[in-house]
Amino acid sequence: MPITNTCKLILPLACSDFFFLLITLLFPFIMAIKKKHAIFLLFIMLFSFNLLFESMLERQAGVVFYAFFNGLLFYYMNDNNSGDAKSKLN
Repeated sequence: MPITNTCKLILPLACSDFFFLLITLLFPFIMAIKKKHAIFLLFIMLFSFNLLFESMLERQAGVVFYAFFNGLLFYYMNDNNSGDAKSKLN
């Protein structure tokens, strides 16, 4: 039975697309904890909390929002010299 017009997205995603949920939310969460990157961790937690009440990933704007900020924060989390401006110039 398909779920129609749902506002809560975590439960339907957990039931139908477990691997999608695991890759998009749990993997970045674990990586942010390991690297001790507070901003990325906060983003993942706030986004996951928001998915409890809104179905953001069912719309293009929500997918673009998550993809943009997840990619941006993941890049800065893995950048070793993010605070050293001189090393980027040389």
